[in-house]
Amino acid sequence: MFSRRMVKMINYISKCKETSYKDIANALDIKERHVRYDIYRINDELILHNYPPIEKRSKGILIFPDQIDLSVFSGVDDYLFVQEDRVSIIRLTLLLNSSLLNLNQLANELQVSRSTIKNDLNVIEDEFDSYHIKITYSQGFILEGEIENFLLLLYREFKRYCCLFFDDTVVYTSFELKIKNIIRQSFNHIDLDHIIHIVINDLSSREKVLSDHSFEWYLSNIFITIWSTIYRKENVIDFSDFELVESLDCKELISKLEKECQIQFSNKQKEFISRLLNYTSYHVNESEEDMMQAEAITFQLIDEMSEKMDLDFKSDEILVRGLTNHIAPLIRRIGNNLDIHENIMPMLSSSDIEIYEIVSQVISNVDILKRLKNQSEITYLTIHFIASIRRIREEAPKRVLLVCGFGYGTTTMLKESLINEFQLQVTEVLPLYRLSNYQQWDHVDLVITTTELDKMPIKKPIVVVTPILTDQDIRNIIEAGIPRKKVLTHYYSINKNLEFLNDQSRLQVLQVIRNQFGYPLTNKKRRIENFSDMLSEERISIIDGCDSWVDTVRLCTDLLAEDGYVDEEYGEEIIASINKLGYYSISDDHFALLHGKPSAYVKRSGMSLILSNKPIRFGEKQVKIMICLASKDNSEHIPALISLVRMVKEYDLMTQIKTAKSSHEIMEIIKHKEKESLKNG
Repeated sequence: MFSRRMVKMINYISKCKETSYKDIANALDIKERHVRYDIYRINDELILHNYPPIEKRSKGILIFPDQIDLSVFSGVDDYLFVQEDRVSIIRLTLLLNSSLLNLNQLANELQVSRSTIKNDLNVIEDEFDSYHIKITYSQGFILEGEIENFLLLLYREFKRYCCLFFDDTVVYTSFELKIKNIIRQSFNHIDLDHIIHIVINDLSSREKVLSDHSFEWYLSNIFITIWSTIYRKENVIDFSDFELVESLDCKELISKLEKECQIQFSNKQKEFISRLLNYTSYHVNESEEDMMQAEAITFQLIDEMSEKMDLDFKSDEILVRGLTNHIAPLIRRIGNNLDIHENIMPMLSSSDIEIYEIVSQVISNVDILKRLKNQSEITYLTIHFIASIRRIREEAPKRVLLVCGFGYGTTTMLKESLINEFQLQVTEVLPLYRLSNYQQWDHVDLVITTTELDKMPIKKPIVVVTPILTDQDIRNIIEAGIPRKKVLTHYYSINKNLEFLNDQSRLQVLQVIRNQFGYPLTNKKRRIENFSDMLSEERISIIDGCDSWVDTVRLCTDLLAEDGYVDEEYGEEIIASINKLGYYSISDDHFALLHGKPSAYVKRSGMSLILSNKPIRFGEKQVKIMICLASKDNSEHIPALISLVRMVKEYDLMTQIKTAKSSHEIMEIIKHKEKESLKNG
């Protein structure tokens, strides 16, 4: 029997053909030890079916055999539908075509009792209730409520599952095959694969390349438009958000969709489809005017970052090209006040936070970007520069053969001067008389010599210098392609190499190094490093339970308001945000992270925590621990969140908190876990 995680792993390895435990863990966001364990189980199943196993090579390399029939990994009889799967199936059926939901038939298909299915339906009723949608029954299930809330739920489902139609060669679990069948049935068996093909061809003809996130958003809205026509709901889509942007000519796309689906779009629907593309993509070929503006802003940003960090970002062609393609649609999003909501902050390690802060400071001086306040957008910009720093840091130094016939002291002095001043590797030091017998030219990029070598048959570039390097010598070496060492390049390299230390020790060492390099941290407010830095016993409460998640949110924000951290309106802002965006910040059975945007309602950065003896239900999810975050700016709280996530994942923090009997005990548990985390680095 294969888990959904194992099937995803099989799909990934079969596509890559050659990969590694580490690459799989990074790509699928799972721990490497889980990957190793699952590979053993997969190989056992392969051998059982007389297939060759996945080959394991040295250094964790894995090779997927070509002769494997992937269908061996699928099968309805071997799949166990857990509650999460059943709830997803019922929810999707209700939203797409509630008349198709038959509890007896579904119980039989999923091999569970009818009472189990009814319990699953109760979970969905609670979830829908938070969206003000009621489920009634009259010769079939009926949904009643505001159409805007209904469409929000439907869009979320399409975006979640549209990827199932991207590739028919993928091995899908029985759950995923069931989801695909529900969607196909609700579309009157329209060929959705062909619809996707039409959309992709249209994008190609426009020379638009969307990110996966943008494509799923775009396709989901097209699916909703088609679905609304099939079920005669074509007048329910709200177009108010699309008034600012001039629509594109999509007559050909619309005509092909109508023909393929055998439907007729209303004028509003045609306008809606025509305007969708203006809001998509992180990587898209814009008009010449847009690209000129994007290039200007890109070079301004790179200039500011180069000066701030004393790094030559301008020479990194990959950075220039990537930022230009990223900033073009970013300008459009800023101009139309569109925010992206992607939880990518955990992608930044604690050693990357300083770069995020520098980017946040620099964009305040850059035209248009100074209006940018969205954390996710700033993080994407930061990732571009982090990648560039790593390319600069990891660039292989030139290999230098040093020819010097002076005494040991002079030769050593010159060698040390070269190593300290330039990014190079001195492979060997020779006196002139031994040069004619030298054989290792394949390991040399450049010769630096204190003696003229005009008469020597040397095919490598040569730079003549004096034993004590002059300004002219330095210029000649630079012109030969050897860059001088950059202080902050080595600072970030040292930062990386000090990861064996705990955070507190590493930061102290780095502070000494920065002072020695002449880059002290001045005029900087106290850094929040740990989760406990944003919490106190006064903002921790233990309750028996609560009637609804809405009341719990208000209790959390009241703790902050009573301590002078937020205004009362902050709680209502969080409630409105959850109603609009859903329960993305709720980690089922772990904790809820409640937060709003940095705003006038936030007076100081801080957190509150509530432990409930009875689970609080957020839709289909339930938790006993609620953490509420208030942040005065976009970055101050990030180290605290990283500290929290690490303790949750590696030190079982939430399980320990659930056993606590007082606010004081909860605070002591948190501090103990932080010390344990710091001790283990």
